[in-house]
Amino acid sequence: MDEITPINYTEKTTDELLSLLFDEEDRVTEAHLREVAARPDAHETLREWLQESNRWHDRGCGHWWSLYHAFMALSLNGDPAHLDDLLLALKAAFNHDFDWIKEDSTAALAQFGSAGVERLIEFVKAERPQSFTGKYVCDWRTRVMLTLTRIALDHPAEHARIADFIVGRYSDLEETDPEFLALNIDNAMLLDFERCRQVFPEAYARGAVDAELGGDDAATAIAFFESVGYDDEDLLNTEFLEFYQPDAIAERKGRWTKEPDDDDDDWSDDWDDDELLARNRSNYADGSVFKTLHAPPGYNTTSTGSVVRETKVGRNDPCPCGSGKKYKKCCGNDA
Repeated sequence: MDEITPINYTEKTTDELLSLLFDEEDRVTEAHLREVAARPDAHETLREWLQESNRWHDRGCGHWWSLYHAFMALSLNGDPAHLDDLLLALKAAFNHDFDWIKEDSTAALAQFGSAGVERLIEFVKAERPQSFTGKYVCDWRTRVMLTLTRIALDHPAEHARIADFIVGRYSDLEETDPEFLALNIDNAMLLDFERCRQVFPEAYARGAVDAELGGDDAATAIAFFESVGYDDEDLLNTEFLEFYQPDAIAERKGRWTKEPDDDDDDWSDDWDDDELLARNRSNYADGSVFKTLHAPPGYNTTSTGSVVRETKVGRNDPCPCGSGKKYKKCCGNDA
């Protein structure tokens, strides 16, 4: 087999590099991304991509992946001037269920370190429910709190400042989202456990913490943390740019080559198609169960009529249908 000559990205024009971000979809390399991040004349285009509402709605792979690359490249650049665009993109990622950005956003935004702390704190305050109502407000506020926690652990000089802010949410009477406070219990206790022991009882007493999510009372929440520990280790320790490593690219490529092209065989839509059901009506044995189904490539039909995959797809792998989502948030959502 002929060896593929590595691309010398430094020799490419900025327009060529940006075009490749679109064309190479999920095969973009770290060297490519770093070269884009180092080009000041590329930044405005990357910011425009994140601001274009049509790009978020377009499920074509090129547009979908270009948003992820733009988010990661601007985070890699580390210029605080990009934070507003990235935070808007984070909100869009939750609104459009773009889990690749959601799950890697903590590692990405943490790259701003001390320079990003003040803006991230302002974001958490400004996005309180009374100032903005929306389905995912709690989620993106919590993701930024997780980012602040990671910065505190990575930058000891910021630890006291961030711990004071996060733990302070539980004594702030303007913090009126019980779900938000429940979801951030671990972040607070990880950064200042002793102070949490002091402020949690009062927060629970005034009903500020969702008991279903955070435990019936302060004592329960504290005891749970002491016995189980931090609950978001995976998100807190996600490796930045892991997506662009050769082994990750090779694994994705291997899965894509084994799966049918989504444009050629959009089988997931067919299962709800009345015509397909009518075609298989003759395969009923007792009027209740399909004995034979026309399973799509890469799938088999069991004796009970269930359709199963020939090879296992990890929950965090790209969904083979080509949506750009992770399998657990797409075709594997009901698994």
